[in-house]
Amino acid sequence: MKIIVLKFGGTSVGTLDRIVKISKIIISYIKKKYKVIVVTSAMSGVTNELIKKAGKISKNFPNSERDVLLSTGEQMASALIAGKLCDLGFNSRSWMSWQIPIITRGNYSSARIVKIGTDHLKKYLKKGGTPIITGFQGLNKESRLTTLERGGSDASAIMLAKFFKAKRCIIYTDVEGVYTTDPNLTKNAKKIKVLSYEEMLEAAYRKGASYSRRQEIKVSINAVFSWAVNRKYIALDTSPTTGAEVCAFPGETKGEKPKIIKTLDVMRDALARAQEVSHRWFPIWFVACHTGMRSGELNGLRKPDIHLIPQEEAEELDRKIEAGHEKPDCVSYGLIHIQRAWVKKSQSIGETKGHYSREVDVNRELYWFLVDYLPKAEWGSDDHGERVFERIEAWNRGGEAAVIKAFFLQNGWGNMTFHVMRAFWATQLLKAGVGVNVIMKMGGWKDYDTMMIYIRNAGIEVKGATSSLNLSLQGRAPKRYKGVSGDNVVLFRRN
Repeated sequence: MKIIVLKFGGTSVGTLDRIVKISKIIISYIKKKYKVIVVTSAMSGVTNELIKKAGKISKNFPNSERDVLLSTGEQMASALIAGKLCDLGFNSRSWMSWQIPIITRGNYSSARIVKIGTDHLKKYLKKGGTPIITGFQGLNKESRLTTLERGGSDASAIMLAKFFKAKRCIIYTDVEGVYTTDPNLTKNAKKIKVLSYEEMLEAAYRKGASYSRRQEIKVSINAVFSWAVNRKYIALDTSPTTGAEVCAFPGETKGEKPKIIKTLDVMRDALARAQEVSHRWFPIWFVACHTGMRSGELNGLRKPDIHLIPQEEAEELDRKIEAGHEKPDCVSYGLIHIQRAWVKKSQSIGETKGHYSREVDVNRELYWFLVDYLPKAEWGSDDHGERVFERIEAWNRGGEAAVIKAFFLQNGWGNMTFHVMRAFWATQLLKAGVGVNVIMKMGGWKDYDTMMIYIRNAGIEVKGATSSLNLSLQGRAPKRYKGVSGDNVVLFRRN
């Protein structure tokens, strides 16, 4: 059978008029002699409304009953689509997950699909029927309904395509492409022309994404690869996902600990590459390397927190530095006041990790970057002022480590974390001779035990470090001594 899976999201089935439109889309594939499997989300807004009702009934609403409640949203949408297809003269019916069955494993509200029965649906497809399947749900070993994570209808469609060996899996949406944020909610949402490998990994490996979600993405990649092989677009016969652990990144050694970047060249190469590909995280990484700010502090940074000197004064300093009248490391172009941070648990702006504010110096390079960047940074505002950086959902959920990890591994720089940039900042300042107390104050460290980690990893050159010591009496240069070996001791005598 030539099977195709069509998935329609909540907004696509949000109104009766849209249901009529998607019914015509489904019919167009039927007329092309496809055996069509349709997966539907709940109508737009229905799931949120059901969640509100559960919260009003009880503040301790059982997760098992919550899943039963939420599954009714997809059930309503599937019945409406099937009813419309029947009205247009086509054989169609709704299928609940338990009728197929779609078997899941894991907790309520975050289950994952492990198996899908094919016998009943195959018989129905052979008879010319068009099944409309409820996405986002399945059946556990206790025969209870379970739901997947939000967006789980996509996972349902992908897994159905896998188990039925579908020719294609098409996910329909109400927007014309992938955007930086929801264009229905944000006016400044921009369409992404090219979705990079790094951004795909960001979505796949963000903290908070379940194993099932990552597994389903792996399945999707494998399906696309297999399709390309079958169409002879590529000659390889083995998918790049074959044998790959879902929890691991390409090139990562199991158990490998993140490294501290000890050289400027590596970080320069990394930032240059990020800038070259217009990586959406480049401005964040650039400022992180210049300030040593924590991820949450950068996420909570607002324009009123940045205090730069006037450009006329900065230009004058530049002239003095270039003329040799001032050293670059002896002048300041401004200060960044760090007084708040994004708190993942509460999903809001709160105190810094150390529970106190501090300031970090702005150097020449960072100054001119900010002068150019800040006027273009229009990411909205809140009670604390205008945002400096783009609101990235994965960042809010703690997924910043996954992004830099994927980027560094892909480019052959090893296993890194977001904290690497803070460590890099500290070690480079130590190598440059900046006092430990100054670094501790700017970085917000309270004790020397933590700083010792960076001191040990700074790659500081030892050779010649003691040349400034002069312990001779009366400031005179010491006379040369020659060692003579005894039986058990080394004796010294004057020449």
